[in-house]
Amino acid sequence: MLDTTFTFNATGVGGQSEILSDAFKRYTGIILRSPAKDRGTRLGSGAIGSVHVNVATNNQSLTIDTDQSYNLTVASPAVQIEAFTVFGALNGLETLSQQLRALVLDSYPHSPRRPPPPPPPAARV
Repeated sequence: MLDTTFTFNATGVGGQSEILSDAFKRYTGIILRSPAKDRGTRLGSGAIGSVHVNVATNNQSLTIDTDQSYNLTVASPAVQIEAFTVFGALNGLETLSQQLRALVLDSYPHSPRRPPPPPPPAARV
């Protein structure tokens, strides 16, 4: 579940990037509109109150060689995204928003419109 005081925080050399600030505004809207906000979905053992993003460099040029890797750690009450560039941080934010939506979809009760998944196929001997 998302805490009612859910926020994004940026640190590191690249934490003051305008690209990152714009992404926080965009993802705040995406995540707070997510059913995770209303459905009581939990990541880990409790509500998520914040996302801390640490960007190691202030390089904002995007080329074929730009490092877009990130580490995403979910440990309630905070999510931590570590990235070398702002573009890695953006990838981490996108993954987080997708995971929130996936957790909510998996938490819906099964109904006639959404039957349970079929059992796995039997092993052949």
